[in-house]
Amino acid sequence: MMVHSNPIQTQTLTTGKHAYSMSTRVSIRWPPEDAYENTDTTVLSVNNFFVDLRVEKDTKKLDWAIAGVRVVDQTDSRRVTFLHTINSRNTFQHVDTGLFTPMDNGDELETGTMLRPSDPAGPFPRQYEEVWRQRKPIATPGPNIAYVLESAGSHVSVIQNMDGAGTEESKEVETFLARIGGTYIAVRQPTRIVQTPKNTGYTFQKFGDTEGVSVRHEEYAGKRGWVEKYSTGPESKDLPSMVRGKNDFTAAQEGKNNWRKPGQRVFVRGEEYVVRGFTDMS
Repeated sequence: MMVHSNPIQTQTLTTGKHAYSMSTRVSIRWPPEDAYENTDTTVLSVNNFFVDLRVEKDTKKLDWAIAGVRVVDQTDSRRVTFLHTINSRNTFQHVDTGLFTPMDNGDELETGTMLRPSDPAGPFPRQYEEVWRQRKPIATPGPNIAYVLESAGSHVSVIQNMDGAGTEESKEVETFLARIGGTYIAVRQPTRIVQTPKNTGYTFQKFGDTEGVSVRHEEYAGKRGWVEKYSTGPESKDLPSMVRGKNDFTAAQEGKNNWRKPGQRVFVRGEEYVVRGFTDMS
């Protein structure tokens, strides 16, 4: 039997420097077509864990929300694989790997293959080119911190032997909370994992509820304090927020004690989260 290391456990506990980055997408291109940008995209990364939110500029509808861990190829640091814990498009079965190349102006060019939404040619991997640009974090009063939290797990149900052949299905609600300085994003999605017995062991397939995705995007706006930039989904009002009069993170002692220790657990609005990455930006 083949034994694989758990990339989430490895990234959480063995990464030395808890680096952080905030980036936005400048353009996307599907060769041979021209490059364009139809989204307002923000990616927050801390300690190799990320939350990536893309909202259509014209319609303000959710284009894509993904969250998980980024794994850098040990033989080629330009090649990065993104393992999705949350995926609003439910394309978990497609391997998300990109090759990042520095550009002369300081941006990064990402190339690879991925499924193109509403592709008239059909749902198959297409070559793409994305240009990414680093954003300067928004400063806030007091300590400026960066972190990514992942829900500790809330299993809704487990159905055993669902088809008479030993197949099992487990359901779980996945939530990521990410903050870098004055930018905060929360993403939640109900998911299910189907485990099917085979002669050589088991196969696993993950599925995400595309209609059940909830998102909050908030930013610090000086004298106005924290303001809501984007919100959607059936549980968007229930997600932890910086905007509320006495915000959820003050009560959770944000940035103190276990918050500073990747792998430890903290509570936010009564729910348990694992600290995946934390750094003090001051």
